[in-house]
Amino acid sequence: MRVMLDQVKEGCFIGQARESQLTIDRLPEQGGSGEGFRPTELLLLALGSCMMGTLWTFAENQKIPVEGIHLDLLSEELLHPERVGRIEVKMEVKGKISLKERERLMRVAQHCKIHNTLQRSPEISAYWMDVSPEVAQAAKG
Repeated sequence: MRVMLDQVKEGCFIGQARESQLTIDRLPEQGGSGEGFRPTELLLLALGSCMMGTLWTFAENQKIPVEGIHLDLLSEELLHPERVGRIEVKMEVKGKISLKERERLMRVAQHCKIHNTLQRSPEISAYWMDVSPEVAQAAKG
């Protein structure tokens, strides 16, 4: 999977995946226009949409009569280093669903790819585009 980001003006970026684009921007009090998403909002949206999609697919495959899903995600930020320290996900599923089915849906949603990734930190490597990863690694070593 690949996504790309380009700066379009100070504090404003365009993110692209496949043929889709979205705007990432600062809040007005931070010098942005406030017209785009904040990076932490994108993190929450990624988690929520992954959980929702996984839940929906499972419900369809298991013939669980889900009529609608609503998720509300809240984050708690921590400092030193600055990061998201806690994410709370409130879920609402509409339909004639038993308590046992609701428990199964919750378990399934909590095993989506993004949830698994956040629970088990991925390796992240960053390097300058004009320097190959091998050269960058050799310079570290």
